[in-house]
Amino acid sequence: MKKQILFLLVLAAFVSCDAPHLNPFDPENPDNNLGSVEGAVYLSGESKLPIANARITWSNQNVYSLSDSTGKFKLENLTLSEGWLFVEKDGMTKDSVFINWNSGKHIGNLEFQLSYRIGSFDGYVFTINNQRLANAKVYWKNQNKFSLTNEEGYYLIEDVQMEDGWIYFEKKGYAEDSVYLSWENRNKVRIDNLVLFPTVGQLDGYVYSGSGGELSDVKVYWKNQNLLVFTNSNGFYKFNEISLEDGWLIFEKEGYFADSVYVIWSGANIKHLENIFLSPSLGSIDGFVYSAPRNPASNVRVIWQNQNIITYSNSLGYYKLSGITIKDGWIKFEKDGLSPDSVYIEWNGGNNIRAQEKILNYTKVRLYGYVRTLSLPRKPIPGVTVFWKNKSIITQTNSSGFYEFRDIEPENGWLYFEKDGYSNDSLYVEFSTSSSKLADDKYLNSTPVLQNLQIYSSVQNKYPDVKNYRMIVQATITDNENDIDTVFAANNSLGFKKRLVFNPDNGYFENTFRTTDLKVASLEDLIGFDFTILVKDKFAREFNVGKSNIKRIINQEISIESPVNKAETGASPTFKWKRFTPGFKFRFKIQVYTDELSPILVWEKDNISKDAIEQVCETSLPAGDYYWVIWCIDDYNNNSISKPGTFTVK
Repeated sequence: MKKQILFLLVLAAFVSCDAPHLNPFDPENPDNNLGSVEGAVYLSGESKLPIANARITWSNQNVYSLSDSTGKFKLENLTLSEGWLFVEKDGMTKDSVFINWNSGKHIGNLEFQLSYRIGSFDGYVFTINNQRLANAKVYWKNQNKFSLTNEEGYYLIEDVQMEDGWIYFEKKGYAEDSVYLSWENRNKVRIDNLVLFPTVGQLDGYVYSGSGGELSDVKVYWKNQNLLVFTNSNGFYKFNEISLEDGWLIFEKEGYFADSVYVIWSGANIKHLENIFLSPSLGSIDGFVYSAPRNPASNVRVIWQNQNIITYSNSLGYYKLSGITIKDGWIKFEKDGLSPDSVYIEWNGGNNIRAQEKILNYTKVRLYGYVRTLSLPRKPIPGVTVFWKNKSIITQTNSSGFYEFRDIEPENGWLYFEKDGYSNDSLYVEFSTSSSKLADDKYLNSTPVLQNLQIYSSVQNKYPDVKNYRMIVQATITDNENDIDTVFAANNSLGFKKRLVFNPDNGYFENTFRTTDLKVASLEDLIGFDFTILVKDKFAREFNVGKSNIKRIINQEISIESPVNKAETGASPTFKWKRFTPGFKFRFKIQVYTDELSPILVWEKDNISKDAIEQVCETSLPAGDYYWVIWCIDDYNNNSISKPGTFTVK
């Protein structure tokens, strides 16, 4: 301490001396061996923003300075020995330069560029339907740092090294995703919103029996992943965390028919399916069988024909078939000495049936006959179903039109005849004392056959802006007996039934109907409505021979360009129109009429390409006034007719 005070006193005396002297610390002093440096510190990049409070250190003397708000700095009174000048700031890269003083005691215009070294990034995570996703893991791989999104789906990761790298996003039950972060000399980066799509979902529903009761212990099988659950006492089932791939859900329970439903997720991850109703697959049939007049018949063989299951009646004539498939079918009764019989069982949604009692007669007779066509020459009809109503017995005719019933009771009754393509008919049979009965020949009338049916729309465009809508029905019908009386087009839901008139020129039963005839505001109201063709013959029998509907209404209008407005043309004018692109396959047709009170069609061309925009008249028209129209016709004959264009041939 004393030495320091002595040094200061000597220094003060030296400075206060009246004699001229040089200040050793004066930079202008030629003997001064001290130097200075100055420069600026900027943020790396094209913007070159100034960096304040950067520390600039002269390592030889451990002297430092801080950059100002403009990034500039200056260090003075530095020893003129070679050394390093270091530049640094917290959170940023360092820089340095080696100073050798060869250029003088003052070094200026030094420039340093620093980059951010520590930064932060944030953003939001969503899932489908723009829902914010909480508790998603956000992982910065470069430093193994992670964060979880909050209830708003927001995340923030701070104090990370600013090296470009991958950010990973993951959450259980959702597909993983990632984003590559490029800092680009920013120390705060907002990541674009990220959407994670669910990979697992929830599937549930209820299962009921055919009668509507809850069905428990049903196996519910998600085939995509071989997952199995059972319905509870309320018939409810539920799958959690299953793959969101469309697939089959299968329902099984012993004693019921299996069922399935195809699940389409359509971007959702929670699916509540419609109720499933399982019908019983096994049931039982019981009843009583008697011998005439009504005595219990034991040991009668009772056969469930669907599965060839057999049981026998007991001493009371009672029988029971258990554990059989629930499918409509026949029970047959057989016993030596008694006529066989049968009964048709219809389950109608039940699973326990009491069959009508059956009485078997001891007396047996044979009933037979022939079925032929009503039209000449009369030909045998094979495959006709012949029904003996007395005992509900059915047989079919052979190739000769022959049928027979053996061992039937000789009770008078009705035979019924049915075959597709023929009118049903019947015959009353009266037995005699003979053991066999040849029934009168039965001649069946063939039903009318619909060979062709076209139902289509027509839209006629008129000036100034009027559209006339029509529905056209054309049917080709044949009948072997030529006994067609009337043909109708009908739709019950519309309360519509109108006659079709036979046109001998084209062989069609046809008619054209307006919207007022059809009782609709627009033909478009008819899309999806079937119109049935009904044929009434000369015996007042009515047959449903087929149906069809309108497939399309062509509301788009073809715009004609020339000739129009009574333009003068040559004898073979060129008809032009704007390109027409309605969006379906079609063809054009042009018609030319005389322009008079009762127009006459003078020229027509069909099957013009849909890509055409003009057509030359292929005939020479005499001088006079005419008009032309162009049709658009699709594959179903639906058509749209343009407004007319008038012209004059000179």
